[in-house]
Amino acid sequence: RFVNVNQVGVGVYKWTDKQVGRIMKRLWLQQPVALEILDVRGSSMLFVLPDVQSRNEITNFLTSSSNLAVEAKSLLVTGASSPTCSWSVESKKSLAEARKLLVKKWCSGAISNFEYLMELNFLAGRTMNDISRYPVFPWVLADYTSESLDLSDPRVFRDLSKPMGCQDAERQKSFEMRYEEWDQEDNNVPPFHYGTHYSTSAHILHYLVRIQPFTGYHLALQGGGFDVPDRLFHCLAETWEDTAGNKNMIDVKELCPEFFYLPDFLVNNNNLQLGSRQDGQVVGNVILPPWAKGDPLEFIKLQRAALESSYVSAHLHEWVDLIFGFKQRGKFAVDAVNVFYYLTYEGAIDVAQIKDDCQRQAVVAQISHFGQSPKQLFQRPHPPKQVLEPPFSAMLNPELLEASKVDLNSCWKNEDHGFIAFHPVTEQCFMPSLAFPGSLNICLYDSKKVLAVLFNLHDGFVTSIAFTSDGMVMATGGQDGCVRLWDISQDSWWSLPMKELDKKRQGCSAHLSAVSCLVLSRNHGIAVSGGQDGSVFLWDLSRSTFLRSLPNPARDSVVCACIDEEDGNVYVGSESLLEAWTVNGEKLASGRRKELQGFTVRITSCASRTDSLWLPESSVVTGHADGSIRFWNLKLASPSSETGKERYSWIPCWALNAGNCSIVALSFSSGCKELYSRDEEGRTRMWRVNENAAITRGVPEVLEQGVIIAAFDEGLAVACGKKRSGRKRELSRQAALELLRCAESVGREEKERRRQGGGRGIFLALERLGYLNRARTVLSELPSASQELQEWQELVSHFSGSFSDFWAAVERHMSARRSELAATWLRDEVQLIGKSLLHEQT
Repeated sequence: RFVNVNQVGVGVYKWTDKQVGRIMKRLWLQQPVALEILDVRGSSMLFVLPDVQSRNEITNFLTSSSNLAVEAKSLLVTGASSPTCSWSVESKKSLAEARKLLVKKWCSGAISNFEYLMELNFLAGRTMNDISRYPVFPWVLADYTSESLDLSDPRVFRDLSKPMGCQDAERQKSFEMRYEEWDQEDNNVPPFHYGTHYSTSAHILHYLVRIQPFTGYHLALQGGGFDVPDRLFHCLAETWEDTAGNKNMIDVKELCPEFFYLPDFLVNNNNLQLGSRQDGQVVGNVILPPWAKGDPLEFIKLQRAALESSYVSAHLHEWVDLIFGFKQRGKFAVDAVNVFYYLTYEGAIDVAQIKDDCQRQAVVAQISHFGQSPKQLFQRPHPPKQVLEPPFSAMLNPELLEASKVDLNSCWKNEDHGFIAFHPVTEQCFMPSLAFPGSLNICLYDSKKVLAVLFNLHDGFVTSIAFTSDGMVMATGGQDGCVRLWDISQDSWWSLPMKELDKKRQGCSAHLSAVSCLVLSRNHGIAVSGGQDGSVFLWDLSRSTFLRSLPNPARDSVVCACIDEEDGNVYVGSESLLEAWTVNGEKLASGRRKELQGFTVRITSCASRTDSLWLPESSVVTGHADGSIRFWNLKLASPSSETGKERYSWIPCWALNAGNCSIVALSFSSGCKELYSRDEEGRTRMWRVNENAAITRGVPEVLEQGVIIAAFDEGLAVACGKKRSGRKRELSRQAALELLRCAESVGREEKERRRQGGGRGIFLALERLGYLNRARTVLSELPSASQELQEWQELVSHFSGSFSDFWAAVERHMSARRSELAATWLRDEVQLIGKSLLHEQT
């Protein structure tokens, strides 16, 4: 059982001023009697006080005491601390400023839709410390039965301008009739559309019953046992129909954040005995939509892709108006068919003023179990998002990267000291002391002057260092195989005695040899360490405790590791292996050197997203001993019955050449706008997207693609024994031009701009616009059509090489199987068609 790290005694919790990030006023049972303390390490606690006066006394003391004086301005607004303290207490002014800045950031595309909704929930008093006021998220999809999911089709999405009770027209009329016919005098209750709520404690426990601590809460709510199997969360399609269809006039629940980041809640990993339904089905893992291919991680990935899609980005403000905005209450709520039972709204009743015990308990039970609406944040219509497409970034557009800065004058070479680490805030340099084993030198970057020496950190030399992104925690690894976590949050901490995060523990000892790499994640609260013995361990950052080990089948020295700050995936590189794991230790993919395409030279460094940045693919970047930098994506592998086979495979995306020296360090800037690389000679390069290159490179490739597709159409006709007249050739050229226009549009909608010249982009055009169907039609007329069609489908859908390589493979594939086609049939057709098509396009 975990113990809160801030607990110093029975009922006693302690934070230093540097540990506290924000103190937020919260409601408890719709009464203003709670405070939530959020510390800088990402944890939080909710305290419920006896009455309003007690809370006011505490907040007044915190904001007025001379020893704890602090401007009442939220850190969310400025990201900076006051002169005397690092934390702040919520005020009306700070919330208004935070709300204004948050809307501006979202509308400009600076933050993702997921991040925006989480912040809105936070400002509206929703917290994961209270399941009756849990963060609320929308259903975004309406299609849970199709084999594939087309996010460019608006029909697959839910109508975000309407509440869940109005997704079906007949159901909406029934709720409108209820409101109109309600007799307030007889019922002594204001009229409402919905007697139930879109977010209650029961809904949260319904969704999250398979994971702790929600399993325990569910059992407590149900009197020690699980709910009736037919009422348990069992099937996504069934739940959607119950919530949005016209057969159920009670259920109008929305979703919770876990639907967009946590696949574990969909799997019965704890083997809970949830029983069998009346139709005989055993309730175990949640039944996923067909388009998820039976994989919970793929479901979460597509859910998140839908949330961040252009359609949802263009309409999300309409849902915000319903839940947090001007349509939450009053006339606009009535017009929007969005009025709930009156006790769900803040300020509807003062529980403390109810004298009758039975009545008070009934009201408390109603508020606690039947839903509470968030604080109303907006009184006017919410502005729509202005930027619907993700901006260019080093991670998303590697083909457009250029080395815009080369630091040739750096005096730092890794061979001088074994390795160098840079503090993320102060830019101080850290390197092991060769004169004093187990010690570190802290130097100034520009002058190389030694600022301080940290003694006796390890037995033997220090072999690795890492920092959290805020620079408040340092991790060191040594020859002794020990990992130690240090609190460096104080000013001039190097001049004070070194303090470990957990004073009761003298490091985390697990490796049998020297620690070769370290990486920390503040967002996910974990540390990853790799050893020269091939071992990889995950640690709890806040408690300094061991979590789990990650098996390394190669058992060779771990060279590098990185943590994706968005999805928590852990990437580990050794001399002969590249692996991907979930934050919970589930293996996703592995690729061996010389077996994985593009992985021919040993890995020397790696990097992933350094902050919350949504991308359509999980990606990692690796540096190699030959000076190359390679970009990789994770793609769901074809279904396989092989036991132990990885669910995902590595797809090489792009490669950069940074010279001939080994790349010893890689790092992305905030928002992944730039990529920094450092080689063993001390040269630092900054790789930045050249947006002009997107145009100059894209136009010729798209044009060339049109020529080849027209030639491809001609080749199919030849293979079928049909000679084309000049008129038909002209029609083919016109079709190719139209295909190009459509392909460019589809490419934008699918965020495939960076793969415009790749096999996947070509497959997209073929699939969407009929050329693949044409291939099926033509090939079906030929002998051995079934086998040939299957081979063609495999070639097109799984190809991951370059633009030219794809069409070369098509040429080889068809000429090898059709004697009617010459070995150079595609190139010959390109020459015939190219000139006229180029002239027409120009």
